[in-house]
Amino acid sequence: MSFRGRTRVWVFWACLAAAGALGAGEPPYHWHINVNGRAGTLDISTGKGDQISGTALGAPIDGWLVARHLVFMRHGETGDELWEGWIATPAGHGEGPIIAGKVIRSGEAGALPWFGTTQLPAAGANSSSSRADSEGGSKPAVSPPAVPPSEASHESSASTIAPRLETGQPALAGVWMTPDGPLRIRQHGSRLIFVLPDREVLGRLTGPDSLIGGFAPGCCKGHLEQAFTVIAWDNGTRWYRK
Repeated sequence: MSFRGRTRVWVFWACLAAAGALGAGEPPYHWHINVNGRAGTLDISTGKGDQISGTALGAPIDGWLVARHLVFMRHGETGDELWEGWIATPAGHGEGPIIAGKVIRSGEAGALPWFGTTQLPAAGANSSSSRADSEGGSKPAVSPPAVPPSEASHESSASTIAPRLETGQPALAGVWMTPDGPLRIRQHGSRLIFVLPDREVLGRLTGPDSLIGGFAPGCCKGHLEQAFTVIAWDNGTRWYRK
């Protein structure tokens, strides 16, 4: 079976599995995304049933949006890519919903992480964003405007400013208090390890103020959202207290 055939079968079952999870509310259609360091936009238009179309990093996409589980094919210049993501609205994150997932490229064994927010990135944070935004493509059916963060999100205090490593990366190692109890994180540079009661889940930093996790074999995707309720940020300045 071809790569396209295998991925379509996988997408079909993935959508069925997600049909009952995380309903409630219509998700946004315009996202500012970062894919392994490359910044741009994801614009979605809804079609018949759960089908979607639009653009990701300037290239056309087609796929499905079931509840808050997003699966689509991106038809880029270097070949087709299979994208998957989950939309969540973490408690305490005042800047709206976030999206995170993985990208599988044709002919490559590993998956790349991607992350998105409905808010514009901080000035100068992603110089490639303007280039990606100008690559063309259809506009979404609904594009809610970005809301500037409140002054409260820029408060400076020891409990809300994320400490930094010498490399400038956020220092996340330690124990974080969550609604489900304490969560320990180990960190080796950009590599993160979430220590759960029954297993360890790998993650990684995807930018100066963003992270992603939950791709270890056997990891339930629900914990991906729990991770973001643990560590949330508003333009990189507000973090949950350790």
